[in-house]
Amino acid sequence: MNTLASPGAAIANQPDGSVGDSETVKLRIGGMTCQHCPPTIEKALRAVGGVTSASVNFASKTARVEYDPARAKLTDILQTIRKSGYTVGTVTMRVPIKNMHCSSCVIRVELALQMTPGVVAARASLGPNAVDIEYQPLKTDFDEIRNSIQSAGYRVAEPKIEPTDEVLDPAEAANEQE
Repeated sequence: MNTLASPGAAIANQPDGSVGDSETVKLRIGGMTCQHCPPTIEKALRAVGGVTSASVNFASKTARVEYDPARAKLTDILQTIRKSGYTVGTVTMRVPIKNMHCSSCVIRVELALQMTPGVVAARASLGPNAVDIEYQPLKTDFDEIRNSIQSAGYRVAEPKIEPTDEVLDPAEAANEQE
């Protein structure tokens, strides 16, 4: 897989002189229009507690952020970039789940997904029997997400498509599935 959006572990000196774990993540940044944008993003990222360094490259439209996962979460870093007026390279999708019946089911699905590398956030809901997942597409894919859901004891509700000889245009096919 590509190295973008892939956290790596490193050892960093802590302010108190101790040595602890550090994570580094590279993210694609959208919305940068001039040379003043990278310093703006860097300043905002450095203000997040636990971020030890931030470097934004205007030419490649990427940010490299080193942080202490005990003090800062990836979601904090993503929110900071968004609040600064820029977009960040994550994708959100809704996945329908079979056999999710109670709040314990919701918690199990969310925890299984949150343990999946590349998943930033997972919010399951009984109403639509689905989970909304924010993830880094360069770090994980749908098969890994499906495997995480299945490891929790649930199944992805996939649409049943019956073979037909008739050729439909895409709009008709979508209407027919509804």
